[in-house]
Amino acid sequence: QLGLPEPAIVPLDEGTPLFVVADTHGEFEIAIALLRAHKIIDESLRWSFGKGHLVLLGDIFDRGAHQTEILWLLFKLEQEARAAGGAVHVVLGNHESMVLLGDDRYLNPKYTQVAKLIGAPHYAALWSEQAYLGRWIRSKHTLMKIGDLLCVHGGVSPEVVDRKLTLDAINTTVRDALQARQSLPASQQALASFIMGSQGPQWYRGYFPPRGPQDAPAATPADVGRILKHYDAEKILVGHTRVPTITPLYDGKVIAVQVYPHRDDLGAPVMEALYIANKRYFKALADGSRVPLD
Repeated sequence: QLGLPEPAIVPLDEGTPLFVVADTHGEFEIAIALLRAHKIIDESLRWSFGKGHLVLLGDIFDRGAHQTEILWLLFKLEQEARAAGGAVHVVLGNHESMVLLGDDRYLNPKYTQVAKLIGAPHYAALWSEQAYLGRWIRSKHTLMKIGDLLCVHGGVSPEVVDRKLTLDAINTTVRDALQARQSLPASQQALASFIMGSQGPQWYRGYFPPRGPQDAPAATPADVGRILKHYDAEKILVGHTRVPTITPLYDGKVIAVQVYPHRDDLGAPVMEALYIANKRYFKALADGSRVPLD
């Protein structure tokens, strides 16, 4: 039913393939080229992945000019995948939260113009709980466990484990923070500020070297081990931080998936996804090839 969240823990049958994509940022043509090349969808944009699972690690919103098309496609594919015995999982990134909360600093100018033309007070009003896709996107989780993989946009910080936060606590807090009908009670505001902040799952960058003096130190291997133990997981899959190619970190316990969608000098699409089948990991390239992940 629209608006009701799926389970945050999704068991997988052995051999079920996963196709994991991060940070599409409104680049519809590049995203569908990747999905078509690997037969996740067909030429008519219909689900072709059978019982496989497609995972989106957030940041569908902002920057590019075709975020709405991507979201409607995912909404449609979610229904088609379910009918085929597969699934589509959308994880919320920081840009989803920013847009829903009215922060449009990274919004493509096309969308601010659309809001003005139809007389909306601001772009976020088009994504209210009364809007069809507004209800749908608010039902999505911030942190999921799919099989033995933690799927998250930014990452899970050591402080999340120090606070002993469960998947449900994180997801419910974000969902409550994104409700526009009323502000959070004072008793919940501190937790929401933490979860929605730089050490929370949508923004955390601690698996990568600090990019500035304001950044926290990188997580240690012991920190990553504690995180995995806390959630009884084998690996953490993250987007949010750009990498030139899909990159295993911490001896493969963390995998950075975000290869930003763009076109090369010849105009060919450049983007990667993580393809997982039978415990084997591959880089799925935009030309349809798959390269084993070292």
